[in-house]
This record gives sequence, C-alpha cells and structure tokens, in this order.
Amino acid sequence: MKVLVVDDDLSFRSMVSVAFSHLGLGTVDEAENGRDGVLKFINAFEQGEPYSAVLLDYDMPIMNGRETFNMIRLFEQDHPRRQMPTAVLLISSRSDIGDLFADVLDSDNRLTIVGKSIDFTRLTNHLSVPV
Repeated sequence: MKVLVVDDDLSFRSMVSVAFSHLGLGTVDEAENGRDGVLKFINAFEQGEPYSAVLLDYDMPIMNGRETFNMIRLFEQDHPRRQMPTAVLLISSRSDIGDLFADVLDSDNRLTIVGKSIDFTRLTNHLSVPV
C-alpha cells in the first residue's frame, strides 16, 4: 500500500510513517501542505504509482484540507484510473469538521473523518488492511 500523509505537523507525519513501517503496511510519502500534497498525488498518478490512500489534515497553510480534497477529487474525475476513488482519511481535532464536509460525507463513501490521535487498528480498518 502506498499512502500520502498531508499535514503541516512534522512530528505527526513522522509518527504515521514510523507506524506504517513498523506494522508493515507499506510506504508513506509526506507533504507539509495541501499544495505539495496535490502535486505529489498528481506525480504519483502520472508515474503509474498512484496512492491507495491520503491522510489529510484540515488546518494547513497554503491550501487547507477542504481545498486539497476538492483538488484530488477533481483530478480523479478528469483522470479516471479505477472504479473507486482514492480513500481519503481527513484528520482533524476540530469539533466542527463533520459540518465542514457535510455536503460530501453522504455522497463520498471513500471519505472518512478520524481524530488527530490516531488508533492504527481503526485506521487500517478504514483502509481495509488487516493488522
């Protein structure tokens, strides 16, 4: 599995990378903001090595999580590669995050909201990976 972690918090990105490596879940690429995340997402697609999932923070500089999510879905619509879109796990400690994505949560079954303190068993369940 190839996962992209988009978060401006270096320690969080590192923690996810180490956990994925320790659990043998695959490779993790990192981006510190939404713009860089979208560019990495597109580059991976163009190289024929698309991401299985994107872990996406909401509060980031340059391009926030909502803008990043929208850009990823627009790119996927313009460049279909498979029947299902990439799994996006939105990571946030905001209490209103569900409201900020209410318009797409019901229609996008590949979007999941998880808390900032990640339970990796729950996370891998969302990614359909046995731990």
